[in-house]
Amino acid sequence: MEYKFVFQAVPEQEELFRQVSQGLEKLTEMYSREKLPGLWKVTDRLNRAQEGKAPISSGRRNFRRVMALVDWLLGIFALIPAVQSPRELGTLLAVGAAAFGVGAGMLWVLLPRTLGVLSLLISLPLIMGSLGNPDQLGNLLGLGVLLLLLGLAVLFSKFRRKENPYERAARDLLSHARDFQRDTQAEALLFLPDGIGYTVPEGVELSEPGLLDYSKLEAMVETADLWLMVAEQKGMILQKQEFQGDSDGFRAFLQEKGVRIIPI
Repeated sequence: MEYKFVFQAVPEQEELFRQVSQGLEKLTEMYSREKLPGLWKVTDRLNRAQEGKAPISSGRRNFRRVMALVDWLLGIFALIPAVQSPRELGTLLAVGAAAFGVGAGMLWVLLPRTLGVLSLLISLPLIMGSLGNPDQLGNLLGLGVLLLLLGLAVLFSKFRRKENPYERAARDLLSHARDFQRDTQAEALLFLPDGIGYTVPEGVELSEPGLLDYSKLEAMVETADLWLMVAEQKGMILQKQEFQGDSDGFRAFLQEKGVRIIPI
């Protein structure tokens, strides 16, 4: 009995990228659980406790958002007169700064886009007023600049999503998905009873003769459209559309060979 993957080009699809990223994350978790079982026992216990908690209702969530917005606005309204007369209104300045800071922190988590837009809208008249009338409103320039920087920082962080390590690794793996095929001129990958091999066109010599023993196959990660084969600390992407054979039989075959199958 043999199972074959006939190599095809790997399309650059966002869905495949997402599946490879999830597969690498699951694989990393598996290795981590093997090396740090005690830490993962604590982590799993904490996760189960968190799952048992009742979810926050939409009413409570909306209440928190409103209170954060009110706190932030009150802080600004307190700071505007306070920064113009800091000596006379020192207490109001301290209270306003505290309310502004707490409100901004809560809004950054709960309503980041609202915080960014409102900060920009409020900063513009403060900056323009202080520059247009520096004698009376000059002290507002600092507050205006602070709101401008806050708005830009929030909106920039909101729209610029940082790629996590698994996504970077997935992108790199996909870009080299067919290096083995190119280097060896392989046409197909064969899963045989005695090991894993590959076929080449007539007249082409096998660059890596012999079979890869299943004991060197660390894991096979299965996603909706892919198999991620990990052997000797190297990964290879196999598309399910390349597979020729019975899928259930292939899984049973791998399990008989002692290969770990990690479903996603």
